[in-house]
Amino acid sequence: MTTIQQLYEAMQALAPLELAESWDNPGLLVDCAGEVTRVLVTLDITPEVVAEAAAKQCTVIVAHHPVIFSPLKKLGSRDVPFQLVQSGISAICMHTNLDAAEGGVNEVLAGIFGMQDWEVFADGCGRVGEVEPITVPELARKAQHAAEKAQRHAQHAAERAQRQADHLAEKAQRHADHAAERAQRHAERADARGHREDDRD
Repeated sequence: MTTIQQLYEAMQALAPLELAESWDNPGLLVDCAGEVTRVLVTLDITPEVVAEAAAKQCTVIVAHHPVIFSPLKKLGSRDVPFQLVQSGISAICMHTNLDAAEGGVNEVLAGIFGMQDWEVFADGCGRVGEVEPITVPELARKAQHAAEKAQRHAQHAAERAQRQADHLAEKAQRHADHAAERAQRHAERADARGHREDDRD
């Protein structure tokens, strides 16, 4: 079974934290450890989202916006991080690092808008390029469609990360099983040699 840490490491492979803006706070912000059973993907982690994740027996929420941004000076039952810990739900937040990543949010948006010859700007976080002439209402409709598609993309990214983490966990388990089998065979051979020596005595 995949652990929270393995899922987090797989997501970092897709959107490394080094890509995040200096003011940002992405990462594994609430770590309840344990195994991943189900994942809920969202834009923001609100009390309603925590309740939904708990009801659906999710052990981790993957969000775009950080659930902890400023240093916490106190923590109470109405605070979302408190509710996450209370429910045993971890939170992985991928913000400007996912915006800047190859195939990330901004490249998905650039593709939806039909952007041509786009270039990276804003220290890697943004994309700028040519688009066909378009009215503001049409642009708004495209933006809405883009937001929906970006959410689906984030869901698919989380699923890919979990599959990758599952594969790594299975590979590690097979390695551990083989090592245990080799150790068992070695112990059995040593035990057999010991019995033969006892028989000679």
